[in-house]
Amino acid sequence: MKKPPKSTIVKLCVAACSATVTLFLLEAGTRLLRPEVNLQHSTRAMFMEDVFGDTYGYRPNAVGKSFDAAVHIDGNGFRAMPALNDVSDSWLILGDSVAFGVGVRDDETFVWGMQTRSPDTKMWNTSAVGYASPHYLDIIASFVNKDSNISRAVLFLCLNDAVSDKYGLGTRRRRNAARQLLVYLREHSYFYMWAKGLLFDRSMQGFHDIARYYREEDRYFKDLVANIATMAELTSAHGIDFTVVVLPFEYQLRKGSEDSLQPQRLLRAHLEKRQIRCIDLYEGLRSASSGDRSEFLYLFADPAHFSKAGHQQVSKLMAGYFGKPDE
Repeated sequence: MKKPPKSTIVKLCVAACSATVTLFLLEAGTRLLRPEVNLQHSTRAMFMEDVFGDTYGYRPNAVGKSFDAAVHIDGNGFRAMPALNDVSDSWLILGDSVAFGVGVRDDETFVWGMQTRSPDTKMWNTSAVGYASPHYLDIIASFVNKDSNISRAVLFLCLNDAVSDKYGLGTRRRRNAARQLLVYLREHSYFYMWAKGLLFDRSMQGFHDIARYYREEDRYFKDLVANIATMAELTSAHGIDFTVVVLPFEYQLRKGSEDSLQPQRLLRAHLEKRQIRCIDLYEGLRSASSGDRSEFLYLFADPAHFSKAGHQQVSKLMAGYFGKPDE
């Protein structure tokens, strides 16, 4: 086999070096000039399996990062909260990565804000990355026997809770080489995340990917409603008030149209039929964002996860619904 001429090899080496230097500069520039860009990764060592029955949770006293923000897990296995004196009342907070607060510090989450406003009530923030409606059933079943002082359970429902991989920590689907590369870039490259957010409307796509499940005949939607109904039954049997708080996607606030709110309308109709209290934060957050500035309430190019400003607004809205409003 004829060897390529040395000049060709040199040119290839120069091209490879140039490409490497260019990518390095782009990555470094993004990290320096675009601090709002975050990676999509959570420290895996923070998790442990079978914490609430079959449902995974966080390792007590774990420390790590989630979407670049420092995370501290307390001795009970929940995200760190303000220190409290002895209390005789407690609330059970249920939710996924949105209520957990990926991308913001412990003291910037809306649950921290709720706790600060209600120092006489212990807020058990059981939220975790990757949770969905089946996980909440396991948590309620475990918690009602753990804390007899729980007076209220609040489910902060992200629309993607309709789609669940309950055993997500242990049964991840196989990834081909291309998918593995994309996962690696999401977890390691700020330039990739910035360019993807700039070139594509990730928020719109994220909403449409989830909205298609909100149909009467869809099995995921039926399972979601059935699971919420079971949660209401479990909490009611122990004298616990149960409320569902629906958290909107960024695209819905930006769009501001009736057709984009179809998922909430359908869900509310089913919950009202079952006499389950449902709070929709769409109007409050749209008002706070002035509609066309909705992106400042969310992480960079993110469909659903709140920024520090978004968490502050949710905390204020919850104070209005449950008391302790700002003066």
